Amino acid sequence: MKRRAFVFGGVGAVGALMVGWTVLPVRQRLTTTAPLQTEGSEVALNGWVKIDADNSVTIMMCRSEMGQGVHTGLAMILAEELDADWSHVRVENAPPDKIFNNLQVVVDGLPFHPDDHRLVRRLADHVTRKLMREIGEIATGGSSGLSDLWVPMREAGASARAMLVAAAAQRWRVTESACRTEGGKVFDGSGRSMTFGELAAAAGRQPLPDKLRLKDPSRSAWWAGRCTGSMRGPRQMVRHVLASTPCRPTCCTRACSCARPPAAA
Repeated sequence: MKRRAFVFGGVGAVGALMVGWTVLPVRQRLTTTAPLQTEGSEVALNGWVKIDADNSVTIMMCRSEMGQGVHTGLAMILAEELDADWSHVRVENAPPDKIFNNLQVVVDGLPFHPDDHRLVRRLADHVTRKLMREIGEIATGGSSGLSDLWVPMREAGASARAMLVAAAAQRWRVTESACRTEGGKVFDGSGRSMTFGELAAAAGRQPLPDKLRLKDPSRSAWWAGRCTGSMRGPRQMVRHVLASTPCRPTCCTRACSCARPPAAA
């Protein structure tokens, strides 16, 4: 084989692989490489949410809370899609995994105007998201927390909700379409109900749904324009108190320096 033919053939093969890789969608951000760690009767339904037998819902949080309310906003998105009881929702730091990478913060930094919707912009966004999904990092900044995780959080809530409904339908021997969710419970047409905690173990044995059905916005219970209070765990409270508590070592002395403007002529 001639050198020129080998070089052209190699370039063509690499180009074909790059085109094939580019046209594929961004890899899923629903399940982690390793299963989430659970304690006691907790059950992980995907890489974002765990449900305990006491009906508590734990949402994995991969963005830093610095007073901007990102923990509350992201938890509300998932809890609303799940139809969870907000009083039983808490957050937990997410483990290192590529599904938690911040794709949007890099996409927002591309040299395009926000109103630019040309094909080259869409292609650049798509390729950047694919790259950051694999080689990006877990980061907080650029007002990207909600925009980056809007879809993954909704999909995680919808997936967990579908598994809970499937478990309830099997228990009651009814169709899944005959069941509905509300306030941390699954109901059927006859009025029977079971809490998410009661169904968690059975839901954990259900397969992930092949197709996710996100809720219609008209079914939104409280995620828009309603005050729910801040999502702040005990450790965050401790850090907040320590950071805001004045500290004055006993060995220090007080000093005061005063200055006045020069007298007017």
